[in-house]
Amino acid sequence: MKKQPPKYRFIAVFALAILLIVLVTLVLNSLGLKSYYEQQKIRSMQEAYRKIDAAAAEADYSVMENVLGDYSESDNLSIAVYDSYTTMVLVSSERDNEFLLQRLRDRLFANGDTDADVLIEEKNYSITRGKTGIEFFGYCSDNRVMVLMSTPLESMQNAAEQSNHFLILVGIVALVLGISAVVILTGKISRVYALELENEKLQHDLEEKEKQNRIQKEFVANVSHELKTPITVIRGYAEGLAEGMCQDEESRNYYAGVIVDETERMTQIVQQLLMLSKIESGQDELEKEKFCLSDMVRDVAQSMIILAEKKGVTLETDIRDGVMVNADGLKIESVIANYLSNAIHHVSDNGRIDVNLTVDDGKARVSVVNTGNPIPEAELEHIRDKFYKVDKAHSRTYGGSGIGLSIVKAVMDAHGMPYGVINHKDGVEFWFELEII
Repeated sequence: MKKQPPKYRFIAVFALAILLIVLVTLVLNSLGLKSYYEQQKIRSMQEAYRKIDAAAAEADYSVMENVLGDYSESDNLSIAVYDSYTTMVLVSSERDNEFLLQRLRDRLFANGDTDADVLIEEKNYSITRGKTGIEFFGYCSDNRVMVLMSTPLESMQNAAEQSNHFLILVGIVALVLGISAVVILTGKISRVYALELENEKLQHDLEEKEKQNRIQKEFVANVSHELKTPITVIRGYAEGLAEGMCQDEESRNYYAGVIVDETERMTQIVQQLLMLSKIESGQDELEKEKFCLSDMVRDVAQSMIILAEKKGVTLETDIRDGVMVNADGLKIESVIANYLSNAIHHVSDNGRIDVNLTVDDGKARVSVVNTGNPIPEAELEHIRDKFYKVDKAHSRTYGGSGIGLSIVKAVMDAHGMPYGVINHKDGVEFWFELEII
């Protein structure tokens, strides 16, 4: 599957991250910023009250005026301090003097906001939230000086809205600038990425070419090696016939028979090598079809009975009926035939070959077991190598080329199904599996 450049993915991830951050912050601002401002105002009122209370104990009105000036400017608090005995204004925020005086009258004569929520109720003061704002009303420790403070709710709402507007603006600017930066950076990354893809393709092409060259060289070398012996034999016997070494008909027939046998052996080797080379190079694609594996195993075993009987070998089958699979029938048949041929060539004298077809967990398992000597452990990993022969002298006797198990490996690898060999105490088992349908 062709890889996709990361450019648009980076842009999408970055934009989504910015939008998510802005959205979460907006929600938090809308839900919590107003409450945060209220708590800040309440703390400011309490701090101002403590300072006014300390100044009232000393009758220091200049300190009171400084407190009013500081908190009026920094926290938008309207503050008025009255003498409850004389109802005189001791100090107040000049701009809010009439407003605070009216609020004091409302407090004293119980004409205040009846719907106000009590936020804090202490011994000497209370803080409430009404329709228009937050108010502080209380007495200093001398129980004579009254303190009234007020701050409008509208300013807090405006602050929250302005904060959200500013945040949206910052988010838009960050989104535009960020996407621009990502586009520039990913443009460079995409060019590098494109070069990497080209390099990967070139590397793949080179590796594929090297693979094909290696397969061709191995094919030529293996053919040359394997055909060397039969060609030498054919030449020797042909020269013998040409030089008149065979004076009688029986000798001539023998020489001719050897030449025919070696010719057939060469033909078989070439055919097997061509099949193996096509499968390994991917030129011979699988042609899958639905077929009855039970019938195929039974037919191949039946065709081998004559060869087994010639060696005095008993060939028994235990085949489950009606096992259907989806695979390349011709190639699977060659696997079964190679297993059986291999078993017949290596079975012990007067031994036994068992051909089994079982089903377990959705898989059909074909196994061919022959009595005889187990394969040496050191040889197990090489038995599927092309032209590898455990017993070279024995293989030459029956005409084995060492290609059969290599074909099995290539066919089963192409199907992507498991196969293997198991040593038993008195013989060897070769097996493979296919998915049933």
